[in-house]
Amino acid sequence: MQRRDLLRLPALGLASVAALSGPAAMAAPPLTRVRFALPNKAIEPLGANYLIPGQLGYYRQAGLDASFIPLGSVAAAVAALADHRADFAALPASDVLELAAHGGLPDIVAFYEMTYPFKYGIAVDPASPIHSIAQLRGKTIGVANFGTSEYPVGRALLRRAGIDPTRDVHWLAVGEGVIGGVALQHHRIDAFIYWDTGFGQIEAAGIPLRFLPLGPPPDVGGIFLFTSAALLRQRPALATGVGKAVAETSLFIQTNPRAGAYAFIKAFPSAAPKVASLQKQVDALAVPIRWRMPLYRSKDPALARWGEMSAKEWRATAAFLHLPRIADPGKYFTNALIPGINAFDAAAVVAAARHAPQ
Repeated sequence: MQRRDLLRLPALGLASVAALSGPAAMAAPPLTRVRFALPNKAIEPLGANYLIPGQLGYYRQAGLDASFIPLGSVAAAVAALADHRADFAALPASDVLELAAHGGLPDIVAFYEMTYPFKYGIAVDPASPIHSIAQLRGKTIGVANFGTSEYPVGRALLRRAGIDPTRDVHWLAVGEGVIGGVALQHHRIDAFIYWDTGFGQIEAAGIPLRFLPLGPPPDVGGIFLFTSAALLRQRPALATGVGKAVAETSLFIQTNPRAGAYAFIKAFPSAAPKVASLQKQVDALAVPIRWRMPLYRSKDPALARWGEMSAKEWRATAAFLHLPRIADPGKYFTNALIPGINAFDAAAVVAAARHAPQ
């Protein structure tokens, strides 16, 4: 992959990292380049907490220079990890376990949970006569992409409601972002299964939605930072630096989501909402960011540290998707780096967020 194919992050120069521009920075060792494989087709706000640490200066503080390669599916991102075209990838447990069940998972390990369950929904047009999942039988259901997590999770939600997702419904991939809402509005699909930030983008575009009741949300849908087992063994400090930068950025966004939206737009102007002014772009992007940011921390009091993971969630995901029972969930994740990842000055991050441009 040529360097022009990689998306680079310019620095934002916030108060918390202002010292990096002084003479001491001139003598600093060169940054280590790390490459992220993205399972999505484009840069999207769902990954804000690992996409904008470079803009906020947190990757640089960890000695890292991050670049991002959109690949369009979880399988493609996993393959990039396997053949060393990428060092890290943010992947959902649901898709990873699907690959593992079919013998297609290379030796990769999750070291940080960056989004906790549950983030999916089933939306219909507010005027639709459909008011329950059971009424979706025989209907056309949209997903953004067959290669990302809403498809296997959506199939499992239908199965739980007594609908055969293979024979009882029709599926249509309509694309990511607002165009999924447009497809629903124009009746190309009867219902749309998507995740929180995607629905936030649709809401920010002024397209009304009504959500079908799902019942008790399953303990599934976590997104994890993965790397190869070899990198984890040989360069654990690299993964710790990535995890710490993501944790700092997650706290920054939770403290000031508008500043997070501003940083995202400055880092990725081509991914900004197509509205007239910067402030309106920030307003629009802050909507999906607010949808996602509560999931940066676990609701489980036993998982009090940033990024901490549990075997219980991995087992629940396998059971929900009707996959083979996991005898050893520990082979898919490790909490070994979590103490080092959490060794940062939270008060300094909060102060920087409160005084950041927005």
